[in-house]
Amino acid sequence: MLQNFSSVNGYYNESIHKRLYDFEIEAYDTIARIYDVDTFSLQNDFIKIDPIAPAETNLVNSVNGIAFNASLTNRAKIKIYYSQDVLVNYGLSEDYLKIFVCYDWLWTERSCSSSDLWQEIAEYRIDKLHNFVEANTTSFSSNSTGYAAYVIAERKPPSYAELTVYDISPVDANHGQNASIAITIKSTGTSDVFNAKMDCISGTVCQTFNASYLRYIGTLVSGEERTVTINISVPLGYSPGSYYGVVRFSADNINPIDKNLQVNVIENRSWVIDKHAIAKTVGRGYGEVEEIEISSLANVPLDFNITYSSLLSGASNLTLQKLSTTTLQIYYNTSLSEPGNYSENVTIESTGSDPEERVVNISLEVVNLTLSLVEPKEETWVEINQSLKLSLRVLFENTTINSTQNISLRVFLNEIEAEIESLTFNSSTQAFDITMQVPVTSVENTLKIECSLLPCNYSAQVIKAGLIFVNDTVLPTIQETQEFLLENRTLLMLKASDNDVINSTIANVTYPNGTSVEVNLTFNSSTGYFESYIETLPEGDYKVEYLVADASNNTNTKTEWFRVSPLIYLSGNLNLTLGISFYKPVIGYKFKEFTVNGSYNESLRAGDYDIDLNLEGVSLKIFNSSINESLPQPVCLDKPPISIFTLPLTKNRFDSLAYAFAFNLSRIRVYFDFSSYVDRIVSMNDLRIYKCENYSLEERECYANFTTLVPSVDHVLLKASIELNESDPVLIFAEEVVCGNGVCESSYGETYQNCPQDCPQTAVCGNGVCEIGESPFNCPEDCGTCGNGVCDSGETYQNCPQDCPAPTTSTVSAPTYSVEVQEINYTKIMEEVQKALNATQEKTIELSEKQLDINIY
Repeated sequence: MLQNFSSVNGYYNESIHKRLYDFEIEAYDTIARIYDVDTFSLQNDFIKIDPIAPAETNLVNSVNGIAFNASLTNRAKIKIYYSQDVLVNYGLSEDYLKIFVCYDWLWTERSCSSSDLWQEIAEYRIDKLHNFVEANTTSFSSNSTGYAAYVIAERKPPSYAELTVYDISPVDANHGQNASIAITIKSTGTSDVFNAKMDCISGTVCQTFNASYLRYIGTLVSGEERTVTINISVPLGYSPGSYYGVVRFSADNINPIDKNLQVNVIENRSWVIDKHAIAKTVGRGYGEVEEIEISSLANVPLDFNITYSSLLSGASNLTLQKLSTTTLQIYYNTSLSEPGNYSENVTIESTGSDPEERVVNISLEVVNLTLSLVEPKEETWVEINQSLKLSLRVLFENTTINSTQNISLRVFLNEIEAEIESLTFNSSTQAFDITMQVPVTSVENTLKIECSLLPCNYSAQVIKAGLIFVNDTVLPTIQETQEFLLENRTLLMLKASDNDVINSTIANVTYPNGTSVEVNLTFNSSTGYFESYIETLPEGDYKVEYLVADASNNTNTKTEWFRVSPLIYLSGNLNLTLGISFYKPVIGYKFKEFTVNGSYNESLRAGDYDIDLNLEGVSLKIFNSSINESLPQPVCLDKPPISIFTLPLTKNRFDSLAYAFAFNLSRIRVYFDFSSYVDRIVSMNDLRIYKCENYSLEERECYANFTTLVPSVDHVLLKASIELNESDPVLIFAEEVVCGNGVCESSYGETYQNCPQDCPQTAVCGNGVCEIGESPFNCPEDCGTCGNGVCDSGETYQNCPQDCPAPTTSTVSAPTYSVEVQEINYTKIMEEVQKALNATQEKTIELSEKQLDINIY
């Protein structure tokens, strides 16, 4: 902006330089920007402006406009604002608003010379948030007359559907209570609105206030008006203020309409106490009356001031966070009081709250019961869980109580009750000897002994501060750590607890470049965490070693990692329940995990990860995957039916998995968990994984032969695993029929045709050939009849010495065969021998011509 000025009562008198300008004129809810105005030829009184009322046009549903008298034909941008009240009152729709221009504007008559001369400006846009229509025109005013009139009006089709949603009034609600938002809608078009719906789509009201409503509205006929309701529930403790949401109305034949919702959460400052009167019988001395529980029902913090009458004491002020509860311990001091009845008061005030004041009446009956601690008299150091001996003298009406049947004792160290191991009366000291076990407590302790006199149940206390000290050996507990990444820095948060005092909390931060810095964390009472900010401008992985020490220098440590990198998103849809975990490679630190069952949209810091995927029966571990950009559908998984695939012979088929990833990886290991069906497995040595690399997930089709892989089998965890580097195969986990193991598993389909190694060809008796498995005894047709005196075909000296003579020694050097059989079975021996002979090159030599040395074991 080089220069600006305003008119006063319609007049102006300003000096400007002669040059080219872009003029911007604001008047009557209109901003007109006129480009490249040459002020060399600009005349005084170069522009006149007049507002146009809706009734001054003959357009359809005119809203408002402006007329100009200026000899400026430059291109221009016209922005005219409109009022939502006008649209609601006239039943207009923003979707049909246009800007019309008339260059034949009659200045005096304030009308367009002809209704046909209104031109609709084609290049325009509607801003429904700020309520204006903006259009570009090639000529600001007429070349001939210098006039131009610009008007917002509606241009509608002959038959149209239109839904008007009236403005929604803000709703007031208390935290923890319900409220209803009523919305009036109307079908204002010439045709019906079909299948109208309402959706609360965004904002606190929709997402946090548990918005509930009937989504389907239905069809609204032309002119029909309805009121729909959104019920909300403000969460308990929600801070006062105005909260917003967006509700969307849609239908089959209209564009979506978004409207703002507003819920004002009212400030609540109410609180309650659990008792208003206390009666107690006490001895003479100092002790505790009772605790008063103060509970906040407010959604803001409350401050309290407490005052006490003469015999009472306690905390003088406290702050209660919203929806929290605390206890106020009331003490009495009747050391100087004579026995009798006393009425005391505790006044609890909170200015501006509801109520502002509560008074608790405390009635004390003081009896002449006194306690005195005989031992220990001096500071005493003990160990946790060690036995500690105390000596207590009890007097009632100045008489020593000497029976354990007449007293009831409770012993506390810093309000932690200790176990009493033994209680006896010591006649020499005229006191009770108490043996107690030291509980886990802080170093410096206040000893409190409560004594009740039986059967009248009078009570008294002895309280000694700074008397018992415990040698603390208990490590502090690191309950939680968090790292919140902000712009160029990170908030470290640590929650820790200890039986004593947390003395120091330190974070040793190692940067991606290897340099380290030590940071002291300080306690934030509003969050309950020890906190500190660190600068994290460089991208990479940061290592944080937290160290917590207590007052006794007991320490505990915890190591965390966080990643500084661009935030990306993984989104998609899966029909399987899948757990996904992202780890830092090599280190194995888990950065993030989530579960998918349907649609998901999860954020992740860009970088390198090892990824674990876990679904029913199968898990995958992906190594060295780089994910540096947002990915739609990064993981595709399917468990196709095994029956659709053609596989080699199997005994059992157990599980399947098809997968594809949208990110790169170096390798992947797939685990099949067979613990649920281990009893179905015949032999774990025969477990196999069949892989098809050329696989279509969409078509569930394998376009190649399956490759057989032998997995690693964990007999303890009952898992079979295989390591791959392909990103999108299909895997079948099954038990194979192994050809070549010497066992013909015919029940699973193994035959001579598909595995002659295990299944020899079956002999056919009667084909004139004495085959393996046949003998003169089971097939005389092929192998002859032993004992008929004739050495028939198939008979030899070895299988029928009655008919066949012993063989003569051959000049051929016969090899020696050693055949091992389980039992003496002549037929089996001959089968094995024949196999051995068939394997030699001297296949033409008859069995009877060989010298055989057969050893039978």
